[in-house]
Amino acid sequence: MRFDGLMVAAIWGLCAAPGVASEESDTLYDLLRIDDVITQLRAEGLAYGEVIEEDLFPGISSDGWSASVSEIYDAEFFGSEIRDSFARGLDNANLAPLITFFGSEEGQEIISLELSAREVMADESAQTTAYEMFQGLPGERFDQIDRFAEVNDLIEQNVTGTLNSNLAFYTALFDKGALPGVTSEEDLIRDSYAQIDMIRDEARRWIYGFLTMAYSPLSDETLETYIAVSESEAGQALNAVLFEGFDAVYLEVSRQLGDAAAERMQGQSL
Repeated sequence: MRFDGLMVAAIWGLCAAPGVASEESDTLYDLLRIDDVITQLRAEGLAYGEVIEEDLFPGISSDGWSASVSEIYDAEFFGSEIRDSFARGLDNANLAPLITFFGSEEGQEIISLELSAREVMADESAQTTAYEMFQGLPGERFDQIDRFAEVNDLIEQNVTGTLNSNLAFYTALFDKGALPGVTSEEDLIRDSYAQIDMIRDEARRWIYGFLTMAYSPLSDETLETYIAVSESEAGQALNAVLFEGFDAVYLEVSRQLGDAAAERMQGQSL
């Protein structure tokens, strides 16, 4: 499961010179500590590789597969693609106020809380506990968490990204003849969308639990400010850039994982 577009920010102001915007987008990238996020995503990817191994080719030496998965989840590739996405998507924005916000003590606390919560949420029991925390929130904080998720379209964006990534993985298997029971891409699409309710439920539980855990130390006033940041036109634009960049990376990673898994499955059958 992949839920990546969770850090949201706003950009106040209008236009800046392209060269300056490019430099500032790099500064924003660093303030959001996206390289640290990528490190976490790589660890999650390596763990997901183990799940694929158990499901598709259990009992076979994992050395070659582990090396392939490690190469596919290339942190430098992730970072390069996301930086490029920032530069393209934020080229016309004046990022100075945003850099000030996320460079502040409050902004860095928010980023640190998000990173810490994501690390904890790697454990399934923690995910259950976090969602139970969300369900038990008092009314005002419950509504704030709900509004934050809605403002940033976190559920549906992640559902769409997960469906597309899953489809890319299984299409790669199909194209290499590693899905003998599947006769057409239409079958793949139908089977993928048959899981949409389950994917949406898992996304909702993970995201609401994550937000509850991450922002529990924040005051209602600080969280309300963060929601306002997210609601701004420029904040929505940055959220779109984050989803666009990570979705593109995950599509490529999913295709490569599907290709590598197909080759291993075919080698196993020889």
